[in-house]
This record gives sequence, C-alpha cells and structure tokens, in this order.
Amino acid sequence: MRPLVLALFVVAAVAAGPAPEPAAGVLASAKGDVRVAARPAAIGDRLAGGAAVETGHGSTATLYLAGGSIVRLGAGQRYVVPAPGSRAPDGARLDPDSAKVTESGLWVLSRPGGSVLLAAMRGDEAVPDPRRARPLSPRYEVVSGTPAFVAIGGPRPVHVVVAEGKKTVWRSAPVDGEGPWSAPDLPSLAPGPLFSWRLESPEGEGITPWSPFRTAPASTFEAGLSGLEPVEADVLRLGYYLESQAWSPLLAASARVLAAHPEAEIARRAWERAKEGLQLDEDGATALTRLLR
Repeated sequence: MRPLVLALFVVAAVAAGPAPEPAAGVLASAKGDVRVAARPAAIGDRLAGGAAVETGHGSTATLYLAGGSIVRLGAGQRYVVPAPGSRAPDGARLDPDSAKVTESGLWVLSRPGGSVLLAAMRGDEAVPDPRRARPLSPRYEVVSGTPAFVAIGGPRPVHVVVAEGKKTVWRSAPVDGEGPWSAPDLPSLAPGPLFSWRLESPEGEGITPWSPFRTAPASTFEAGLSGLEPVEADVLRLGYYLESQAWSPLLAASARVLAAHPEAEIARRAWERAKEGLQLDEDGATALTRLLR
C-alpha cells in the first residue's frame, strides 16, 4: 500500500523583526584583510548601497550585486556598492532569471538576525532505524532535470522504484553501493505532479519508505557559474537552491563553503535549512554530503 504524502513546498519569508536596509549585494569571497564600512568582513555578509568595500595588502574580494553583476577587487582597492536599481557595472553577470532566484535566497540567508521558516512536505518515515536502508536524496525537494538517487544501509543489490501516486513509472536494473545512482533510462517526469521513490528487493519487497519529490525543468543557472572560483559559485548556489527548494545541492554547497570557511554564517544557516528541508539528522546529512562530493 502506498502512503499518502502531502506536499507543501514553501520557503517562507524571514521571521518577524525590524526591516533591514534593502540588500544591494553579498560578499561572495574574501581573502585576507577585507572590510565593509571599515569593519572586518566575512563571506556571505550582506552589502547595503553606499557601503565601501576595501581590500588590504595581498587581499582580494568578490561581490555579487543586485541584478546579477559580479565585481572582483584586487589588493588595495576600494569600491562603493551601488544602490539597488543603479546602472550595472560592466563584467561578469548572471542571466536575469537566475539572478532573480539567486537573490531571493541570498537576501533571506544574509539578513542579520533573521530566520528562514520552512513549511515542509510530510512523508511516511518514522525515526530512522540504523539497521534498515535509509533514503537520503531526493527527499521532500524539487529536482532540476533527471534525479539521481542516494540511500545508505540495508541489503544489496536493490532496485530503485519511482511512482506517481499508486502507479509505478520506473524500476531500475539492480544496483549496488550507496549511490548516487543515475537514471538515464528514467522516463521524463513532468514538472508539477508529486512523485516518490523507494528501494525494493529483487522480489519487489519495499526496503525503504517512500520519499517524495517534484521535478523542475533543467535550468541554465549552473552554466552561468563557469569562470567563477569554487567558493564564489557555491555562495551563489546557496541562494539559488534555497529559493528553488533543492535541498540536496543546497546541502552540498553549504558543506563545501563551511569546509573552506567555517566562520561563514550564511553557509551554516543554509546547512541547517537544507537539513530541515530534507528532514535528515546530522548523521544523515553528513553521509549525504560525503556521497554527493
């Protein structure tokens, strides 16, 4: 019997509090002595229009500005952040659609003192049993393009099964390991309907609970990140994947930023939001990031 799964895909706004100044950008990278408004700055800091960003000797910074522009500062430079809506500086930039989505997430994650509220999907998984197989991804999220599946524990080989409602739409060949298992022969899954997946034994017995997900058309966002340094690209991924409700890539990007910059509060908040969205504990989230590297 297939479980009833209720989907409520909403990333709510920020918790109530004093309205901050309108965001004009975010500090996407900082090496060495970087200051914003004369104060030491960190990756993910929110930038207000008119704020001066300064780099010291041997230091560099990269700014993401409202509207999609990317500005790089070398050592010993000073740059005044333009107000939102000002003429965009020349240089690299995201396409307008990607910029709009990225900013919606970045402005939430970078808001001082704010918190992201999630109205999550509900599935049928109880408290994880370490003796059983456990699905890690996709879970309670939106997948861009063709999904890849990840699970830990339990017997192998198994089959990955995808269903829409009570109808099975795909059953994989036998797979081993923990994934990610790609699905090149998976039929195209239309955006909108709620799908679910689980692992089954060769005899067709369910080994994991059903995990729900939705799909979205493949985007051009990742292509727009070519030419960026890894941490710069990952900071932008935090905003884009939060707003897109794509928890698995959000978790992976936040883990990479934290590995390089443990002090990055924006990445810590993204990690926690991704865990909540996936409904994973710390151990499950850590296992998933290991497998998504």
